[in-house]
Amino acid sequence: MLLLAVSSAFAQSDAYFAFALFCNPTCSEEVLTQLDQDLVSIQGRSNFPEHLKAPGRIMGIADSEFGIPDKDFIDAYGVDVDRPEALSSSQQVVLAWFAAPSGAAVDTLAMAHAAFAKAAESSGGWVEDLDTQQLYGLNAWKAQDPRGPITNWFVVEATPEDPTAPDGNLRLMTRGLHRFGMPELLVDSVNPELAGDISVVINSVAESLWQQQALSGAPIQISSPTVKGEASFALVT
Repeated sequence: MLLLAVSSAFAQSDAYFAFALFCNPTCSEEVLTQLDQDLVSIQGRSNFPEHLKAPGRIMGIADSEFGIPDKDFIDAYGVDVDRPEALSSSQQVVLAWFAAPSGAAVDTLAMAHAAFAKAAESSGGWVEDLDTQQLYGLNAWKAQDPRGPITNWFVVEATPEDPTAPDGNLRLMTRGLHRFGMPELLVDSVNPELAGDISVVINSVAESLWQQQALSGAPIQISSPTVKGEASFALVT
């Protein structure tokens, strides 16, 4: 049986995420006005922190305030990034963050996704999912489906469990599940040779959690084309 820890850093009933738009090379006032109009219908909740009560955006200056993705970043996190030479000349970045009750998570994601797709198309820009760090070209971003497989909206990040022993065991943790009002999943002490297999299990657990929409502390059944079994959970405070 696999023991996964569940992060409770944010209330489990809350959904939250953030996107960035790299402009080409700047975003016109028309693009920004349209983006604001497309996001205005997204409602937060009265008990959220002030900056999450309603969608907000800020303008950053590429390269000085918010780094331009370089070739190494694009190679590591890029998803069909078109015109990288134009991206390297971007002068403005628009950042926006969102929050909603978990029941409105998919609708909120869908509205934000569509708004950023329109803004990227109008400005000739690119979109970064700040939770996963994945950077998308326009067509790749438009192909993302907020109502499609949840595995398209989170990643499993592997980091050394002991920073002083980079070749030792790994810590695997999801990034992006909180956009659905779900807890992030964590597995410690992973043999590097098993990291790929454990990542598949984590993906299956996330899919099962999303389908069942419950975290009772009891074992949850896992069933996917590649993994079958059960896992138990422990809260991480």
